[in-house]
Amino acid sequence: MKEKLKELTSQLLILRCAPRELWIVYLVNVTEYIGYTLMQFSLMLWLMSDMSLTDTEAPMVLMIWGMVLSAMMSVSGMVTDALGIRRSLFWGYLVCFVGRLAISFNIPFIAAVIIGLSPIAVGMAFMVPVSTAAIRRYTNSKQRSMAFSLFYVLFNVGYAIGGKAWDMIRQHVKDVGGKVSVVGTDMSDHQFNFFIAAIITTIGVVLIVSLIRKNIYVKEDVDEKVENKGFEPAKSESFKKETNPLKIFLEVIKEKRFWAFMAFMLICVGAKSVFYHMHYSLPPFAERYIGEGAKIGTAWGMLNPMLIVILVPFIGAWTQKISAFKMVIVGTFISALSSFILCLPGEWFVPLISVGSFVSESLRWFLGIKAGDPIHPWY
Repeated sequence: MKEKLKELTSQLLILRCAPRELWIVYLVNVTEYIGYTLMQFSLMLWLMSDMSLTDTEAPMVLMIWGMVLSAMMSVSGMVTDALGIRRSLFWGYLVCFVGRLAISFNIPFIAAVIIGLSPIAVGMAFMVPVSTAAIRRYTNSKQRSMAFSLFYVLFNVGYAIGGKAWDMIRQHVKDVGGKVSVVGTDMSDHQFNFFIAAIITTIGVVLIVSLIRKNIYVKEDVDEKVENKGFEPAKSESFKKETNPLKIFLEVIKEKRFWAFMAFMLICVGAKSVFYHMHYSLPPFAERYIGEGAKIGTAWGMLNPMLIVILVPFIGAWTQKISAFKMVIVGTFISALSSFILCLPGEWFVPLISVGSFVSESLRWFLGIKAGDPIHPWY
């Protein structure tokens, strides 16, 4: 383990020669994942309470919205090849800002879909593909592995901050009477979370415009920054330089590796749905069965990425002799099985939270539950 930590430190030092654009991409993604978390945890509750949709209608809206988001994400990489990193990031964050700001205010449901949810789907579809393309562009082959690892760690940091902030914002709105007045509009806790997410998104827009330079890339196997007359997309042997998104798509679908990757993703769809249930099904479930103002932003939204950041290097060191495929299968099984804990009767866990026990006091401190308030056994 000491050898692994020493190796990790030396790999991190490799990134000190990376251009500033790499670090701006990191910072922008941290802010984006904070805003993303604030929005995702609020969407289902907002549709049910503020938009007055039923338990059937709200999930249907999010299902369609998620399908649109996935469809947009499948073409965003090709659009990025045509627009370039800087412009793709700028437009992605700008339309996200517009959408999040729109649903912060009291507007009809149809308007919220057209000028709110739709732009957000387009903007979010650009985030991960463009960020990964940017990291590849701003690093050389020696830096790239560590660059992507650090990216993974930092977006989990943003996720954790967003989870805790979600609980804190909701508690603040509750303490001031259930509504917050912003530019003459009384916002619910869900709308206020959208508003904060929109404000955070503007940070990304400012950073992109002011600090990311045009035509910067890093040569392979060298540490110096050089200028290039234009963005040259990554390509396989059969991939010719092309800026037409449709032609890029037609080239990509000819690749066998693309279809192998899609098949693997299809296998993981079931377990991935657990992740989305934690965003959409868990908030109303917690409100009804744990209680109003349930601290799920901390209990899951913060704890989950914290454990990922802490455990990934250790798990990686301990399981390096096991194939990556086997580890994915084991990890997927654990993730899928974990949701069934909430199918068990809460009474089963009552002995764990007896008054004055270490578990109770630790939960109270971590979740921020006030002294005297009950701790639900599902926590």
